[in-house]
Amino acid sequence: MVVAVIKNKPESNCLSSLMVAAIVLPGVVSEASAAAAPQKKEAGVELLYYHEHGEAIDVVSPVMYGQFAPTAKSTVEISAVYDSVSGASIWNTSDRTGLTAVDTSSGASTSSSSDSRKAINLKYSHYLDAFSWALGAGYSREDDYQSASASVELKKSFNKQNTELLLSFGYGVDEIRLPNSSDDDDSDDDDDDDDDSGSSEKEKNTWSMLVGVTQLLSPVSLVQSNISFTSGDGYFDDPYQQSLNPATNQTIDDTRPSSRQQWAWLTRYNHFFPKFNSSLHLDYRYYLDDWDISSHTLALSWYQPLPNDWTLRPTLRYYNQSEASFFVATLPSTTVTGDFSMDQRLSSFGAISVGAKVIKKLGNNMRVTARIENYRQSPDFTFSNGSNVDDWQATIVALGLRYTF
Repeated sequence: MVVAVIKNKPESNCLSSLMVAAIVLPGVVSEASAAAAPQKKEAGVELLYYHEHGEAIDVVSPVMYGQFAPTAKSTVEISAVYDSVSGASIWNTSDRTGLTAVDTSSGASTSSSSDSRKAINLKYSHYLDAFSWALGAGYSREDDYQSASASVELKKSFNKQNTELLLSFGYGVDEIRLPNSSDDDDSDDDDDDDDDSGSSEKEKNTWSMLVGVTQLLSPVSLVQSNISFTSGDGYFDDPYQQSLNPATNQTIDDTRPSSRQQWAWLTRYNHFFPKFNSSLHLDYRYYLDDWDISSHTLALSWYQPLPNDWTLRPTLRYYNQSEASFFVATLPSTTVTGDFSMDQRLSSFGAISVGAKVIKKLGNNMRVTARIENYRQSPDFTFSNGSNVDDWQATIVALGLRYTF
């Protein structure tokens, strides 16, 4: 079981970062039970390309991973990620009536942007008889955002190692440097990273806990279920989302509550079919927060070994969410006060992902993977009472290499 803390960056590339983190990491990080430390060393690399259709946002993300065992009862894992984001950046939004959004920083409707993120994660695990503990730390940095996190994890196996309990805690601190919309683009100051004039910093603190159980049901099936809770306080606004209301000539900033509490329940069922030498993976996740957003995620994967050490894994995933209480689909005719956002990611919508992964073993120690996935969100996919999102698609392609020695 892998527990990851992903920051909620307040800018238009947030969805890209979230997709990269969600798709890359689970395929790279290895798993180990509480009973025994893995004795083999591993190293891996994966290159991911993410493309948003129409929005022209592209992400290139190489990921490196390594694991080694300094002693017979311990392991050290390290992963490093570099995200390079480029494409169109929309500073603000337009409502569903078709009013044109205006970039209040430059007077243009859209602007090009580029961004990069560097992140590193470390984890030390120590294994005892039917028990293990682990300490983790992570750090991520961008031009206008940095995040640091720490975690502790406890695992206990019993019932002849057919049952495993998991308890983990995490804490993170995010620092957001707000953009200065009045900056002069022709400034001769080349040391922007050290110049804080005209800008300000905000902070967000988040802590989380997770309780989970994995139960072997039979020699060919197991079920895993966990419940997580996350509580955050601080700055949740998106400073890159602004709207100009022509009815009142008011520039409306994206303003969200200063706290957020989130609950999630995830259940996984894996079953191996000896007759076909194949396995079925079925996942369901329910999410709820105090912004009135609730969501359902259902994922289905099939692992099919093929001749000559090939494996094929098709995947189908469905996602549906309700809208936040402060989401607004159309600009009001009066002056806006209080929490307000026209960010479509806070609206109700449904999404379907279809993908496939191919795995090829090269000898006993090397494995090569190739993956492609198409993600589409649409108002037609939601079972909520209406939706205010546009039809939108993204494609993800990834190539990976893993070596065990």
